[in-house]
Amino acid sequence: MGNSASSSQLPAGADGRRGVARSSKSEEENDAASSSVAVRAAVKVGTAVARAVLMVCGACSSANSLRSEHPIEDDRHRRDMLGTAGTIGVEEIFGGGRKDIAALTVAEDRFYQLVKNYQKSAPRIITFMTYNVWKQEGKNLQERIKKIGSLVEKHSPDVIFFQEVTPNINRMFRTFGWWDDYNCSDSSENAIEGDFCIVLSKFPIKAKRCVSSIARKLPGCELNVGIGRRLYVANGHLKRPNRPGMHCEIRKTQAKEAVKLLNCSRNAVFGGDMNWDEHRDGQFPLPKRWVDAWTRLKPNNNGWTYDTKSNKSLKGRKLLQKRLDRFVCKLRDFTLKDIKIIGNDAEPPSDHYGLLLTICYK
Repeated sequence: MGNSASSSQLPAGADGRRGVARSSKSEEENDAASSSVAVRAAVKVGTAVARAVLMVCGACSSANSLRSEHPIEDDRHRRDMLGTAGTIGVEEIFGGGRKDIAALTVAEDRFYQLVKNYQKSAPRIITFMTYNVWKQEGKNLQERIKKIGSLVEKHSPDVIFFQEVTPNINRMFRTFGWWDDYNCSDSSENAIEGDFCIVLSKFPIKAKRCVSSIARKLPGCELNVGIGRRLYVANGHLKRPNRPGMHCEIRKTQAKEAVKLLNCSRNAVFGGDMNWDEHRDGQFPLPKRWVDAWTRLKPNNNGWTYDTKSNKSLKGRKLLQKRLDRFVCKLRDFTLKDIKIIGNDAEPPSDHYGLLLTICYK
């Protein structure tokens, strides 16, 4: 007993060699334990990334972009992003507790690096579709709407803006298999002329906001597109000119009000049938940091979405070729990638062509 007890204590020798040795050993054990914690955390990070990266890649990109703009808030923002991740963030990656988070800075940095590397190899994209579906309900309505439905199925956009939707067309859309893939926000309650606008989103709609404007109620939404990422969208159908030059001032006011409301967001997309013509209405009112996606991506292409010459649905009408449909964007955490006209085949389903916009995380 005596020997056992004495061996468990540090003797106060003349030179304290055994005490020093035991202390050194204790430090090594602590270092090893810390290293083990970091290694375990890093391993958990690698496991979690496979499931979490699609959600958090946006958050990490946002944090990286904010470093250059707000360096003082760097660490706090990064922790906010991980905290926002909830069960996929700190608590899952680091074993369910936050008390040791200070000791896991290295693992956290590795986590960010893993996500950053993933983003470089497979950047996430978001696609938007806008289409004026033409409220004229002639004998070929079912065929037309079926073609538009086929375009949705083909391109599978993440967000859709439909204009000139009637109750009958709305019911037809709801019969398609892809309808259940989307969350819906519309302005049917505020329809003035028997038709309305619809926003469809594969992303959760955090809040629905109707953008009020003169003679129009434009459906808008705040979308949760990933951890730390929110995107505000609005579907525009500005006042159309029943004759050249008509309602010009109303359109200008509608555009200014819509963009002003969206401008408070870090990321916003305003798309739809703007009925806008630079020769008649002047430049579209875009504040600082806003861009017209078509002119930015395809400055040498006319982008006519209303063309009486090429669109057989408008056969016999006076020659008119205009870029009435467009996307205007304010993107701080995303970048424009591509835009193209759709629905311009031999038998177009509407008097307008549609647009497909692609953006990606920075």
